[in-house]
Amino acid sequence: MNILIKQFKKIKNYFQKHLWSKYLLVIIFFGISILVIGQFYLKNKYFQYLRDKTYEAESYIMEAINVNVSTISRELIHIGSDIAVKPDLYYLVNAYMDEGGKTSANKRRLEEMLYELSGSYQWISGMSIASDDGLVHMYDRNKKKEGIWKDNSDILANLNRSVKRAVQNKEIPLYRWSVNPNKHPEWNNIDLFHIVFPLKGDAALSKVEYSLILTVELDWLRNALGIIYGSDEQISIGYITDKEGIIIYHENEALVGTTRENYLLENDIKNIKSSMMFFDWEINIAIDENKLLEKVNAIYWNGIALYAILILALFIILLYIISHSVIRPISKVLHSIKIVKTGNLQEKIDIKGKNEIWQMAEEFNQMTDVLHRTERQVEEQHRGRLMALKKKRLAESEALESQINAHFIFNTLGVINYEAIESGNHIISEQIKKLSNILRYTLNQKNQKVFLYQEIAWLEQYLYLQKMRWGDMFDYNINYPIELGEYPCCKLMFQPFVENSITHGLIGRESGGWIHIDIIKINNETLQISIKDNGCGMEESKISKVKYLSNNAKSGENIGIANVLSRLKLYYGEQVDLEIESEIDVGTNIILRLPISGMRSAEFDDINTN
Repeated sequence: MNILIKQFKKIKNYFQKHLWSKYLLVIIFFGISILVIGQFYLKNKYFQYLRDKTYEAESYIMEAINVNVSTISRELIHIGSDIAVKPDLYYLVNAYMDEGGKTSANKRRLEEMLYELSGSYQWISGMSIASDDGLVHMYDRNKKKEGIWKDNSDILANLNRSVKRAVQNKEIPLYRWSVNPNKHPEWNNIDLFHIVFPLKGDAALSKVEYSLILTVELDWLRNALGIIYGSDEQISIGYITDKEGIIIYHENEALVGTTRENYLLENDIKNIKSSMMFFDWEINIAIDENKLLEKVNAIYWNGIALYAILILALFIILLYIISHSVIRPISKVLHSIKIVKTGNLQEKIDIKGKNEIWQMAEEFNQMTDVLHRTERQVEEQHRGRLMALKKKRLAESEALESQINAHFIFNTLGVINYEAIESGNHIISEQIKKLSNILRYTLNQKNQKVFLYQEIAWLEQYLYLQKMRWGDMFDYNINYPIELGEYPCCKLMFQPFVENSITHGLIGRESGGWIHIDIIKINNETLQISIKDNGCGMEESKISKVKYLSNNAKSGENIGIANVLSRLKLYYGEQVDLEIESEIDVGTNIILRLPISGMRSAEFDDINTN
């Protein structure tokens, strides 16, 4: 460790003593910085391009999947519809039920027919007949003991009733579907869903009593979605949701039954979707942009590492060149400088070339010749600067003494007001009086605590003058119960908020703006002050920044609001609350809440009510 520290000190001393090394480091630093920034820019552009292409490709894939899924779904529905209208099956089921299911011959015939019909399609796992009482009979290709509808006869009954209602109400389509049960009760690796058709045969629809249920394995759906999975990272994952956004199929079975919204939110992923035909389902492709960015970042950092190696090699080459062409001449110059530093001004550097280094040496020789003259000139300049500083301080003192005091301002405004009245210009007279009142109220340093009605009176005069300045840009009104006027409050606590509404919210309008100030009492505990405008509004980031700056006066921004809040908290405690509601192009509402109990404290006993 000590050896490393010593080596580091040697390197540090070397760079401190050799100017060229610092410039070289600066050049390399800026070169690397430009390289990193350029690579970062290219990385972002590449990521945007890759992301757009991914979405475009996945959209094409989704269309292909939808066509494939729709084709298979249509085939399933056609198969089920063809079977449901077969007269032989219809009559056999009725005969079987009329006998109470006791005749083994009909039972065997029914089971053989279901077997034959289900064997015509590879994805059909079973075929069942249901009534309002539940299961009539079924064929289960994967059955061990009791089959698909073990302990689920009530589901069959409900499905049969839903199909009968569709027939009675003449709904289109007549078939129904269900994902319950979604697992084979005895084979958990088999995912299922069910399509229900009214068993019609050649009878009228009004006589439908039974339904045909096709139980289909979801392997075909898994195969269709499988083309989305391009690698182990699985940047894109396909899944199926119903029209309510509930996940009914996902490769992660733990997500089945959860909502798409929670899935996307918890995993911070994006989603594109497309509606399926026939079943009111939606095909979804979840795209993990974070994993995509990780790949781009890996390429980025590999590129940075390669460039760093190349720059290091270039640095070594430049170091070798500089050491032979620059360091040796500089060493000679440095030797002569050390001699001059001892006081020997007769020492001259032996010039042996015309490049910049020898030019510097020539300049050094000339410098030693004029050193004494320069010292005298520096002394004279120093004395001149001292005299200039004394004169500056004297001028500042005279300017301070000549400042106009507040009494002079009020007297002058009074004279101007009198002249305005004498000339019959009462509008200017009114403006001067209000300006005089505002200045008197503002410059009065003795009374920083006033009653609410005094603050409102000052605010009305302030808004009046602003209205005269901006014309039709805005109107204003102030509403508050008269009894609240006797409550003590801090001086000038409205002004920063109102000024922000005008200068940041309404400025630029020609007409139609407004400022509403409403003061109410809440539950005899809180005084709520609302300052609302219909200005340009603020973005959420700007609101957060204003709140931060308002709580951090040292930042130097929004100091008016920060000062008001600081004074309010000094008087009323930390219960002071500031709320900002804003919407772009709609307006801003500043809500200030003050505890009424704090307004009656002894700190306000010295209020001047005149």
